[in-house]
Amino acid sequence: IIISQPPFVSAPPGLATASFEYGGPRGDELPLRLMREIAAYLAINGRAVILAEWPELAGETVEQHLRAALPSPDIKVLILQCPGSSLNDYCAIYAAADHPNLGAEFERDTLLRRDHLEAMGIRGLRVAINILQHAAEPPTGWTAAVDIQGPGQIILTSERIDKMIAARDLATRGERAMLAAKLRVPEGTTFVEERSGLDAGAKSKLMARLSPWLLVRPADLNSDALRLLALVHQSPTVKDAAERFRPPVELEKIMSTVQYFLLYGLLEIA
Repeated sequence: IIISQPPFVSAPPGLATASFEYGGPRGDELPLRLMREIAAYLAINGRAVILAEWPELAGETVEQHLRAALPSPDIKVLILQCPGSSLNDYCAIYAAADHPNLGAEFERDTLLRRDHLEAMGIRGLRVAINILQHAAEPPTGWTAAVDIQGPGQIILTSERIDKMIAARDLATRGERAMLAAKLRVPEGTTFVEERSGLDAGAKSKLMARLSPWLLVRPADLNSDALRLLALVHQSPTVKDAAERFRPPVELEKIMSTVQYFLLYGLLEIA
């Protein structure tokens, strides 16, 4: 296993920077180089966990941005994305660290950083925990991004990473493998019905709340989705759940929903 938090802060030319912060003009140059070169040091099923902050660029997803940096097709990349930062917040936070009195130098630094990011086409930034794993049988690599809660609201464990990678491995194996799978709702998940008022006509919504170690945010559900989730949880296979669902629904729609549940974290391989 390789664990790293490389420098990933962007700074405009001429601004004094600390070596432990500065990752390049855009900020992600050093983390991308690390990801590009780290594959050669991973054994089969070896894993790297890298904390970095990625720029949001027009016309390119984070998945595309990171995949393009990897030379090998047999690397699995799981990107756990924390909520994003606006350019204003990002620039003000780093400028305040250098100028805690928030005077004229702070204002100059903030505007300099903001102008620089905008000139580079950066619209926002997101801290992410990036997991790279060497696939056992190439070419079986994939890239997936998952929105998670903020760093202070999650509990990250190797067990949870294992389950998230296993879920995406299953999704890449196709419909037959998914139908034969035994899936269960993770332990610690609670289901809540929220009502907008006390009168008989008040609107209500169903919500699944997952424990902090599951990483993801609460999910809204409708009654059909909850029924399918319960059926899958109680059935020996996904195929059995699909056959028992009433009224009958096209298999393609059921499989699409089950895969969404699996990748979101509402279902996991038993």
